[in-house]
Amino acid sequence: MPVHSDFLVLNSVSLADRSLDILKDYRTAFIYPDRDEAGKKLMEKYQDARINCVDASGIYQNHKDLNELLMANKSAEEQMKKQQTFKKSGGLHL
Repeated sequence: MPVHSDFLVLNSVSLADRSLDILKDYRTAFIYPDRDEAGKKLMEKYQDARINCVDASGIYQNHKDLNELLMANKSAEEQMKKQQTFKKSGGLHL
């Protein structure tokens, strides 16, 4: 059975108050906050508003935020592709 999901992207934690009315109707909200003081305050705001939320920032615990993790993974993928291309070409033959 497919899982139906919605996404709400906040460009700033200052938009958290606007999101409360939207999130209150969801059974569970997975939140991907920045791993800093602002992210902690965001989670507290949602918990104080009785939003059933899960702090999912553990998946990028070595990064400041989700975007930083995604960019790091993209960079790693690009490096692997370059190495594979180099191996397939047989090197530079200098």
